[in-house]
Amino acid sequence: VAAAKMLVENYISSQVNGS
Repeated sequence: VAAAKMLVENYISSQVNGS
């Protein structure tokens, strides 16, 4: 599902930015 992919991508981006 596209929505699921978006959530995963957003989560990863947040983790990278947070780190």
